[in-house]
Amino acid sequence: MRSELPPAAHATPARTLCRRPCDVALGSLPPARSFVNVLATGLAVYLIDRAGRKPLLLVGSIGMLATASALTGTLIAKSQPNADASSLGILSIVFVLLFVTFFEVGLGAIPWLIGGEMLDEAPRATGMAVAAAVNWLCTTIIGLFFSP
Repeated sequence: MRSELPPAAHATPARTLCRRPCDVALGSLPPARSFVNVLATGLAVYLIDRAGRKPLLLVGSIGMLATASALTGTLIAKSQPNADASSLGILSIVFVLLFVTFFEVGLGAIPWLIGGEMLDEAPRATGMAVAAAVNWLCTTIIGLFFSP
């Protein structure tokens, strides 16, 4: 005898919540990204005066290039018909987190520090306020004209 329940009633919580391991990992990406972002910023603060600005900018930029390239390769491989989507999805997340780390160590922290060092003490607050306003304005424009 066949049950007359709707199809949704037959779905177990495990099937609806955890379709693939990659789905579970993607659901936890924003908190992981924030955690990595904070740790990498702390690392940048520690390394800026010890390693120097130029080496950190170079390491950060080269690391971002390498991880973006690796992420692109992973996503291309994931689109192939016989690809292991779960493993490649998790690998993609690792590359995104590495990209965030390299960004924070280089281009994420250093430009904000250099702005304060370039200006004399009197115009420093105004100059940094203008720099922050221009940064947010450009970010808003990009956010408005490019879809997520």
